[in-house]
Amino acid sequence: MRGKVVLLRDETANREVATTKEIIRKLLSKLPISVNEIDKLSDREYELLTILNRLGYVLLRDNKYVVSEAAKEFI
Repeated sequence: MRGKVVLLRDETANREVATTKEIIRKLLSKLPISVNEIDKLSDREYELLTILNRLGYVLLRDNKYVVSEAAKEFI
């Protein structure tokens, strides 16, 4: 497994997800992405995008998901 393991706690869904910085980086590299293009993501990518959005690492602006300043720690 490459990258450091990251544990994301999604309080809204009451669950934790373990992933790596590399996986997060790959997803963030696909942003900005329009809400109309979300179907281009895999189910796992969409799930991670949703969690990152809830945690403030990804923001929804003008119908596009964009990387927030807080996500710089993963880049």
